[in-house]
Amino acid sequence: MQDSTARPRLDDQQRLAVETLDRSVAVVAGAGTGKTTVLVERFIALLDANPDWPITAVVAITFTESAAEEMRSRVRQRILQRISTAKGEDRRRWAEHLSRIEATRISTIHGLCSEVIRANAAAVGVDPGFQVADEASAAVLMKDALAIALRDFAGADPETGDPNAAAAQEVLTRYDRTDVEEVLLSAKQYAGLEPPPAAVDTIEAMFERAAESRIAEICASDAARDILSIDAPPAADKQGSLVLAAQASLRAAADPDIPTAEKVASLKALKFHKSYGSVKNWANEQQFQFAKDSMASLKTEIKALEDLAFDRDLEETALVLTHGWHTLIHHVLAVYEELKRRNDTLDFDDLEVKAEILLMRPDVRRRYAGREIQHVMVDEFQDTNHRQWNIAQGLAPDLMDGGVFIVGDPKQSIYAFRGADITIFKAASEQIQRAGGLIVHMNRSYRTHSALVGQLNRLFDGVMKPLPRTTRPEQFVTFDETHALTAQRESPDDHLDVQFFSVAPDGTKPKSIITEAQVIAAHIRDIVTTKSLTVIDRTTQQPRPASYGDFAVLLRSFRGNSGYFEQAFVEFGVPYVTQSGRGFYDRREIRDLIELLKALRNPSDDLALAAALHSPLFALSDVDLITLRSRGGTLYEALDEEAALQAEHESIEHPIVFAHTIFDGLCAVSGHLPADTLLLRIIAETNYLASIGRLPGGRQMRANVEKLVDIAREQRTAALPDFIAFLEVSREAEVKEAGVALDSGASVRLTTIHGSKGLEFPVVWLASVSLKSHPNNRAKVIAAESIACRMPQLAEDGSTNGSKLKSFWFTWTQQRKQDAAAAEAQRLFYVAATRARDALFISASGKDSNSLNALSEALDGAAIQTPSPPQTPHKPLEARVRVEDTGFPLAETSPAAPPPSRRRLTATDIADYGSLENADSDTERDYYHHRIARRLHADDYEPIETLTYDTENSMPSQRRIGSLVHSALLYRVDILMKDDPERAYQVIDSLVWEAGFTLSEARRMIVERVRSYLEAYAESPVARAIEQAKEVYRELPFVIERDGQLVHGKMDLVFVDHEDRWTIIDFKTDSVSDNAAAITTHARRYMLQLAVYAAALRERVGATPTAQVVYLRYPRHVVTLPPAELDRELARLKLDAIAAHFDSFSPHT
Repeated sequence: MQDSTARPRLDDQQRLAVETLDRSVAVVAGAGTGKTTVLVERFIALLDANPDWPITAVVAITFTESAAEEMRSRVRQRILQRISTAKGEDRRRWAEHLSRIEATRISTIHGLCSEVIRANAAAVGVDPGFQVADEASAAVLMKDALAIALRDFAGADPETGDPNAAAAQEVLTRYDRTDVEEVLLSAKQYAGLEPPPAAVDTIEAMFERAAESRIAEICASDAARDILSIDAPPAADKQGSLVLAAQASLRAAADPDIPTAEKVASLKALKFHKSYGSVKNWANEQQFQFAKDSMASLKTEIKALEDLAFDRDLEETALVLTHGWHTLIHHVLAVYEELKRRNDTLDFDDLEVKAEILLMRPDVRRRYAGREIQHVMVDEFQDTNHRQWNIAQGLAPDLMDGGVFIVGDPKQSIYAFRGADITIFKAASEQIQRAGGLIVHMNRSYRTHSALVGQLNRLFDGVMKPLPRTTRPEQFVTFDETHALTAQRESPDDHLDVQFFSVAPDGTKPKSIITEAQVIAAHIRDIVTTKSLTVIDRTTQQPRPASYGDFAVLLRSFRGNSGYFEQAFVEFGVPYVTQSGRGFYDRREIRDLIELLKALRNPSDDLALAAALHSPLFALSDVDLITLRSRGGTLYEALDEEAALQAEHESIEHPIVFAHTIFDGLCAVSGHLPADTLLLRIIAETNYLASIGRLPGGRQMRANVEKLVDIAREQRTAALPDFIAFLEVSREAEVKEAGVALDSGASVRLTTIHGSKGLEFPVVWLASVSLKSHPNNRAKVIAAESIACRMPQLAEDGSTNGSKLKSFWFTWTQQRKQDAAAAEAQRLFYVAATRARDALFISASGKDSNSLNALSEALDGAAIQTPSPPQTPHKPLEARVRVEDTGFPLAETSPAAPPPSRRRLTATDIADYGSLENADSDTERDYYHHRIARRLHADDYEPIETLTYDTENSMPSQRRIGSLVHSALLYRVDILMKDDPERAYQVIDSLVWEAGFTLSEARRMIVERVRSYLEAYAESPVARAIEQAKEVYRELPFVIERDGQLVHGKMDLVFVDHEDRWTIIDFKTDSVSDNAAAITTHARRYMLQLAVYAAALRERVGATPTAQVVYLRYPRHVVTLPPAELDRELARLKLDAIAAHFDSFSPHT
């Protein structure tokens, strides 16, 4: 039996990747081959082999934050295993690594870039306190940039003589303004591309090369040789005349002296009519039939010229417009850069660019490579780009010194839309090999059984290869049989082969997709109810019938399709989970509300206000926002001015007037209302639920908004700034919650292929599969290496008449874009198919079903079963449905009862339960009973009336004062009071003002009260212990599962002293008697809550902590709970019983 503290058993390929430490290594890791295990084991092996390295000397770059968290957790577990077996100095060294585990450089590329830039900010001219713009903030900045750029061009002098400026004006004249704004709002995707050709001659030369290449292929084809071999076709015969014309065109095509355009025109002008001609005019029937067949084959070959055309006048006009678009795009980008500079903001591209610049400087590189950093590992390397590879090399010692380890799989590169470059993996691997490094192929699958692996290999052999006449051969990954996957586990005797369903081949969308969704739902239901499919249970490793929870239905995109599948699952009684790929706090409807809250906190926050105004909360259009921005000043000032103007000339219902009225009213009360009441007022006054209810997925959006109000109720005492801070912390922490949601429930998972990356499922159904690329036929501008534009044709009156012409430059660019997309479609298919452990189903519908081309051939070559689709019942069934976001689970229930699900308890729930247990009187017991019932059954209460505070004549409650003290501690005001008392006073004053106490006399009194409490706290033993601690963590979020229930919350403060002892601090704002006995008695109500904190901390870092309760009004009396007492409390903690007790509460008790 293997020792649990030992390294996991590795196969030969894995061991080579882990133990080759003296050379740089590139690992090609197929799907399910244990890539993460290898990364973790190599990390540990490097620390083992280099005892003088701190843990921060090894860098691991991951693709996502969740991957970084998973790797950090697994490294922590391996270090704990080493500590358990090590002795003496070895044990001390591993304990030191554990104490610094949170400081490890296991991070995304952008997290690492941010660290490098902040440490060297002056060298690249940025403020070290810069903020990183997420996608939403960057989009708002881009809207600002667009408004300014268009205003610049509107006021530009048309007689400047600058041809590019004139071309830009031509674009603004020739294209609809909406189209212009749509392209320019996406300007970032065109950044860094090559400029368009300078002259039409360059395009003509490209046309000639492309045309001559295709003409040469035609002339070398069997069809051409057959046509030319026909001797003396009868000219009087209709078919014979066609053959003679074809012979003449083919001979001309081979003549180097004839212009290319003439050759193309001649070949494209050929006529093909198989019914023409009479056999009596030919030498014999065989010659006649041969001629007809050869002409039919030639017709197919000449289709290769279909999109080839060159018209100099058209190209001249198109090139002018392309340069105009190029000028507009780059002006918008220049304004965008300036706005970021003014706001001390960097986006993700900036992080990469500036980090790369820094690491090209010898002085900066010397600080990291070989000093702070000894080894760099990069995960998911197939999804990197040139800059990221340069950054990794800049941080690491030289490749020849074994400083770099990359791992990935080119077949799984599916993030081109995020800038990933498929060619980098091959180039970097060759670079490592030239530097004396090693290339390792890991191809043993620990996921999929042998029969399925064999079928997949045969399928990939037919699918993964370059398309004929592709313009982008470098984008395709050809399947290599020598490195095909092998299986670690044998197939069960009753395994199911891959099955393919062709559904409604003659149907049109959306009807065919609806039929396909019904087929899938019905088939999954039949499999589960008849127990006709066996899977291997991951826990017991024994076969069992497949359940709904074993199935994952994967779509290439949710756009326009997911609703049909959700409806089908409802109709056929299949419980399902929609895995959206976004966390709760990143949902559009939640971000809308958070942005409005941020704008209410600070009306001068233009980014937040613009996002809120553009959302369904106020529904201002892009035109409205551009109108506001054109006024100058802050957006709030512009809103005020424009609303006054509109009110004079238009009805009060004008959107800008409505937005101004509502926003001003909310501003007036936002400092005085609890967060939940403020949210309810926002929702009511903007009619937000009705607005989002009409959108696709409106029911789930409404449920999400209601969940946010519930969360606000749990934070009811928090002032608006504190609540916003809580939401942002929760957003960062919810990656862990997403993992919990993903693993829960006996429901079919509906997700995208991108959302499934890195995961595995017993049974995968790959739906609506297609290997085609689908170009956007509306796009006015497209891009490959450079941009090209679809040129509108002008009518006689100068207006656009809707007809679109395509220049050769546009056609060429579009073909290159489509070829790259087709290559990625093959890789998407590979990723989707390799998610399956036990069984794989594939289906296609409508026209895609008949045009699968390579897939159809590959299916035949792999002997894939193509059974008839099951009959779908006509009568809808009652369904059990649970629709979840990747954050908090949200229920949408059809007529049948929903399946049981775990209650999500909060730390507040546990504290209230403890207070209920330890209440001193019936009155106090009734208070907590009512408080719990009210929170659990909030929907049974009428909306809370708007609250107001008379800040001039009344002081806040002691609990509110305690909350202000708590907020001040987060800002380290207790420490600031010693170093800079005046600055500390300003911070407290700001916190009190933001809490809604704006009148000067009341505010001064409250500030003094808060300061007196902070002074007492600063002199307390616990404050001194925290100040002397080795490590301090504030507002530490957690999620823990126990007794089938989930508990989530955050710990106020955790610190580690210099003897590596962990202590949890829980601040309380209660008012009790100021004596040690009374405080100790009162603190008992919080022991269950602290026991949960201790269990969560033990699970997270392996520590056995002490807990301390600190009453902020009486900080000298600290109640300490040693580990043994916490363990006793944990032993009596029955979360399922607490949940059941809560469920029994009546809302009006």
